[in-house]
Amino acid sequence: KKIKAPMLLVPSKNDLLLMPDMSRRVRDIVQANGGKVEYIELVGDWGHLDGVVGIAQAGDAIRAFLAK
Repeated sequence: KKIKAPMLLVPSKNDLLLMPDMSRRVRDIVQANGGKVEYIELVGDWGHLDGVVGIAQAGDAIRAFLAK
């Protein structure tokens, strides 16, 4: 309830370190408490490293989020 800033969550679908289920739970909790949160999952074969090697997949979403 204390989070007032909009959030963009960008987990990797195959991340075994920070599993996307955790990010989805955060998204659901923030939304349930009236927060603004956007969510996009990266797809790739690198798991946690998809956040580095596959981040371009989220480029449009990141640009749009930062432009708000």
